[in-house]
Amino acid sequence: MARASGVEVVVDGADLVLRAAGPPPPGLLEALSRQKAEVVALLRAGLVGDWKARFDELVGGREYENGLERADTEDGAYLDLLDEWLRANSDVHRRHGVQAVFVAMGALRSVGIVPSAERRRLAQSDEEMRFDAAREVTDLSAAQAHAGAPGV
Repeated sequence: MARASGVEVVVDGADLVLRAAGPPPPGLLEALSRQKAEVVALLRAGLVGDWKARFDELVGGREYENGLERADTEDGAYLDLLDEWLRANSDVHRRHGVQAVFVAMGALRSVGIVPSAERRRLAQSDEEMRFDAAREVTDLSAAQAHAGAPGV
């Protein structure tokens, strides 16, 4: 989520530091706060690229083996990667129990690995926001034109 939004996340001691040209997207700070320990651990271990590379490897393997398009293989690869992340971070699983799945999802999301259904939902939300903004501009323009019309 951070990387896809143009936000770089780095570790400074025990803190996460965000670097970006503008404000972070809504929800990013909250997500990083909830998953801070796991994100710090991932960044310290240099595993960000490794998890992303592993995801691409899983997707590529499924594309090749099954003759499918990338979009058709990403969700299965994401689930496999979640399972791998939970096995690699068994201490998180022991501490959080069933909620460890959400910790894993947050950790993967923080390095830009998001299930395709969520990406579609986010894209649809962006499109709806753009449509709403365009409608507001049109309404405002119409109101301004009406306010300046003679005989009103």
